[in-house]
Amino acid sequence: MPIYEFRCPSCAEFRLSLPISAETSAPVRCPVCSERSPRVFRAPGVARTPTGLATARGPEEASRDQPQVVRRAATPHKGGERSPLRAKPHLPALPRP
Repeated sequence: MPIYEFRCPSCAEFRLSLPISAETSAPVRCPVCSERSPRVFRAPGVARTPTGLATARGPEEASRDQPQVVRRAATPHKGGERSPLRAKPHLPALPRP
């Protein structure tokens, strides 16, 4: 159940845990003095994305709409065929046209 905050005009602010289906826009009674107390609206408690993760997401999100496309086939390495393993296996291969 979510926790709602209310402000009593006589006492102080207090919190109540109410079901989502409860009418929360109407004032409730203060648990100390029973005076009608309106709800207090605050900024939501949203976690902030770490800087490193946000930086890594930037190019990833940009490549969704405008992916870089390979224009020509890769040249083989000196000494023969290309290795089937990528140098950086954690990076995905670029899309082919």
